[in-house]
Amino acid sequence: MFVSFAVLEGHPLSRELSGGRVRTQSGEDAVAAVVRRIEQDTRCRVVVARRQGPVGEGAAGEYEVTLRGCLPESRGRPMRIEGAIRVRLHPGYGPLGPSSTGVAQRLT
Repeated sequence: MFVSFAVLEGHPLSRELSGGRVRTQSGEDAVAAVVRRIEQDTRCRVVVARRQGPVGEGAAGEYEVTLRGCLPESRGRPMRIEGAIRVRLHPGYGPLGPSSTGVAQRLT
């Protein structure tokens, strides 16, 4: 299964991350897959991911993700800081394909 996510509110630690799509691994839920992807892309550690708002169906919804790391422009001895970003998850059930394939399927 694939999960898409969009960063609604960033932080300098998020290094201009705007979102993406990630495949869940065996035994992994959607939130854990997105956290893994954010850690890879930002090179920061995710301290906590808290759901914002009412708990709905599945993993879709908004989360506040707290990152711990160093700012990319730190000089000298970098100071570790924490910052929060807001992320919206969208579960996806099909594999990614070329965009032209999806257009062709809609036209036929």
